[in-house]
Amino acid sequence: MRKVWARWIDENGGSLESVAAFLGHSSTQVTYNCYFHADHKVKLAKQGREIGLNHLQSLLAPPEDLTDRLAELRAFLERSEGIYADGAFSLRHEIDRTKSARPGRWSKLVPAPRLELGTP
Repeated sequence: MRKVWARWIDENGGSLESVAAFLGHSSTQVTYNCYFHADHKVKLAKQGREIGLNHLQSLLAPPEDLTDRLAELRAFLERSEGIYADGAFSLRHEIDRTKSARPGRWSKLVPAPRLELGTP
């Protein structure tokens, strides 16, 4: 039954670590050696190589040219004067820059005493 559970976990996207933890093994090496058939180990190696090569290919691919996307964003911002005018990016309410914070809400800062170098 333990091998069936190990297979179910593996077939449903579980990692070797999750199988080892479920079975209570002291290390993943025990799980790998005892519960994975040689054919399955070859399949895992091929999958790992494909994943690694795909990631390497994405890293080596030329960077995407963002010039067109930036031009589209700039045009959108220029057309949308209502919500983006004067840097007011708030969609919920207008910002009144003439009002300051409520008076008396914050306590005044007390200046820290100056320490002179060389004095105890």
